[in-house]
Amino acid sequence: MSPNSRRRWIYAVSYVVVFHVLLAYGLPAAVFWGLALLAGVAFYRIQPADAVAVAGSLVLVTLAYSLALKVTGIADAIYYRPDEKLSICSDVHGHNAYIPGASVDMLMPHGDLQSMTTVKIGVPHQVTYRIDSYGFRNDATIAARNTCSWGIRS
Repeated sequence: MSPNSRRRWIYAVSYVVVFHVLLAYGLPAAVFWGLALLAGVAFYRIQPADAVAVAGSLVLVTLAYSLALKVTGIADAIYYRPDEKLSICSDVHGHNAYIPGASVDMLMPHGDLQSMTTVKIGVPHQVTYRIDSYGFRNDATIAARNTCSWGIRS
């Protein structure tokens, strides 16, 4: 392998690493593509060792950030209720659904009515969500039930 070919491989692998780490952050599309373009221009201008250092540093910082969120409990503390934590956009159903097969137990600080009033009526309570294999909130799978439901679509 020639030195130029080796350099190109180093740049390509470093850029792919940076690109995929940026995907993990869930940035808005304009910000993501702007940073991806900026990384591409930067990798065109820097040395191969610097490209590896940039990619490696981004991976290490991301791993440290993820570990800090898990250890401190902040990763789950941002969710008010399981609906936000388990909700995904389902292209199959054309609307939001839950993550199939998920299960979560969490302490909700208060119910929905608390956010509609200034009176302190909220009481913390434990909530359990069990999601079936279709993405619906059921304690058992739909296939295990002996029921049939009919609906009229307008």
